[in-house]
Amino acid sequence: MADREVVATGPSAGLLARDLTADPLLAWALRTDDIDAVGRRLNIAPMPGSVQSPDGSHARWRVVADVSDEVTSRPFFIQYEDPKGQRPLEWRERYAAARHDVAILGFSWIELGGDEAATREWLGDVSLPLRFAPGDPGLRAVAVAGPDGDIVVRPRLS
Repeated sequence: MADREVVATGPSAGLLARDLTADPLLAWALRTDDIDAVGRRLNIAPMPGSVQSPDGSHARWRVVADVSDEVTSRPFFIQYEDPKGQRPLEWRERYAAARHDVAILGFSWIELGGDEAATREWLGDVSLPLRFAPGDPGLRAVAVAGPDGDIVVRPRLS
């Protein structure tokens, strides 16, 4: 319960109110090596975050995010304060332990709704495989490359 309370008081509080059965795609992130530069560009002070691992160590990071309550197509930016690269190693270990039937080779594309120009301005000078769909803002779908083609994750339509 402690983790939920921390999230509920942080910039992601609105995510807890979302119905994940109808819309499992919450948000997306871009890792950066210079969160301070991103913060200056967007005029948003980086916010710290952390989580305690089962071994008692703490993973720390800083984020720059749109903290409004509005649904947005904008990602948050994150910089890990992890000089040993432990966080990505933990993810690889969890992926291996899950024993997925299909190997994931990377992202093929991300589909967003909303204002394309505003989203691209928020992103800055990055090249990403984005698709934009008409309608309300938000993360609409994600395609990951598998050995036999793309695997698309999209909320179920009612």
